[in-house]
Amino acid sequence: PICIHRPGAGERPGAGRWRGIMLDSGSLWLDYDGKVIAVNHQSEVEKNLKNELIEKDKKGLHPLLREFEQPVLICESDKFLIRIDCLKDYEYRYATWPKGSQQSSKPDLVLKNGKIVSDGSGGNHYFDFKNGDYLYRVYVEVMGSYEDPPASLEIYKSGKLISTQIVTKIQPEP
Repeated sequence: PICIHRPGAGERPGAGRWRGIMLDSGSLWLDYDGKVIAVNHQSEVEKNLKNELIEKDKKGLHPLLREFEQPVLICESDKFLIRIDCLKDYEYRYATWPKGSQQSSKPDLVLKNGKIVSDGSGGNHYFDFKNGDYLYRVYVEVMGSYEDPPASLEIYKSGKLISTQIVTKIQPEP
């Protein structure tokens, strides 16, 4: 059965639903003209294909990196190849190699216990990873101008920004 949100007493129609019309507890989203804007459902065939692709991806990685739930982001700056994976319980892992390296080679740096932070309501977000006095932040620009880079890497030492690198390639596209 499909459940349509009906406003409660004192609630305006659409209140709290500014992203569109939600059906079936978010399985389907429509804009206010009835156009489908999101389908949040996977069939068994799609789930199996996703799992097969993840397993194939794991086989191409250095053994240190083969344990994860799903890949999140692979991007490249002028200096680094960066990979972020989701581990169990929504913890994130950051791995980096020199630009041009293969992911099957041993990464130069692996950081766990990363967190994702939403930045506004347009989908922009960033991942933070700590390593002693250093903070590595990968910022993903989902909603911005056409000229904005898709992502950036910021490195902080003791709270002070020491490096910013523009990401030129990103998978998946935001």
